[in-house]
Amino acid sequence: MVEEGPRVRRSGIPRRRRLHGPRQLATDLAGGARFGYTLLTVILLSNLMAILLQGLSAKLGIVSGRDLAQACRDHYSRPVSLFLWIICEIAIAACDLAEVIGSAIALNLLFGIPLAWGL
Repeated sequence: MVEEGPRVRRSGIPRRRRLHGPRQLATDLAGGARFGYTLLTVILLSNLMAILLQGLSAKLGIVSGRDLAQACRDHYSRPVSLFLWIICEIAIAACDLAEVIGSAIALNLLFGIPLAWGL
């Protein structure tokens, strides 16, 4: 008898998580020097919230076989589901915009390429 595959296919929440590289290191150090433990507290709380949301989303996927977007679509009315989807898309676009601008600044600093060309 062949067993079924795992029920969790897309249990992630609709948001992106950035990896920190050398580009963010200087910003983190400067922010830490200016704001001290306040910044550290915010980073700690945001990471704890991300861990909580990922855990809850994984449990939802394991129990129901649905991801968070599908569960929201089933549970909420169509206008609310549409509003949630639009807000998530705006958040994803904002993260992507920050990456594009950061890349343009990096190209400017490294190679002297104008910011408009880097975008």
